[in-house]
Amino acid sequence: MPGAGVDAANIVHILEQTGAVAIHSSAKELHVSKMRFNQSQVNGMDEATVD
Repeated sequence: MPGAGVDAANIVHILEQTGAVAIHSSAKELHVSKMRFNQSQVNGMDEATVD
């Protein structure tokens, strides 16, 4: 599974060349979401959890 160094500039090339069906993401940068919907009744969506 490709992971290190994958970014928006090279992800398509990596997928095409490797045939990978999954990409690992470290999610180390915070990006502001444009999402407006908030389902407050869904438990566990208000905090980060690590299994």
